[in-house]
Amino acid sequence: MSEFQIPHKVKRPSHVTVGEFFEKNQEQLRMRLLNSDKGYSRKILEPSVNRPGLALADFFSYFAYKRVQVVGNSEVSYLHSLEPRVSEERFTKLCSWEIPCLVVAREKRLPQELLSIADDAGISVFQTSMVTMKFLNSATIRLDWSFAPTTTMHGCLVDVQGVGVLIMGPSGSGKSESVLGLLERGASMVADDLILFRLIRR
Repeated sequence: MSEFQIPHKVKRPSHVTVGEFFEKNQEQLRMRLLNSDKGYSRKILEPSVNRPGLALADFFSYFAYKRVQVVGNSEVSYLHSLEPRVSEERFTKLCSWEIPCLVVAREKRLPQELLSIADDAGISVFQTSMVTMKFLNSATIRLDWSFAPTTTMHGCLVDVQGVGVLIMGPSGSGKSESVLGLLERGASMVADDLILFRLIRR
């Protein structure tokens, strides 16, 4: 008899669209759209976030443009401190990069002129009521989840005193009897037949 083989087909997402990120997380991250949804098809290529303060100061070396850009109180105050013409020039330059989207924290608002610049560049701008650091942490966790590698396996998953136990084997090997024995001893059934695994790195 051939040895039982564990399947190893892993899906590794290369990106998440802005629309997917918003639809899945708008309630938990308290987000709402400030301009149009033109940028929903843009791709988030890295599971992290970035504060573009240096970019708004016209320093683009090491600019992490592939990430969600989060504008907090410091960035909004800086933009307001500039002359309107300079503020618009700096914001236009930021929007000339292939950034996925902008999120304005603390329920701050950007001037309509800046929202129009983002609209023209095809970039969606969102607002969140969360404080900046809390949004940064929460959004990173949710992006980690979306980008995490996943795989599926056939078997039974049970919870034994807080520890997940996966029981696998070919047909007739006694999986059901093993699961029943664990359930009789206080274990809890988590999933039967097809189990989805997601690798979250910490």
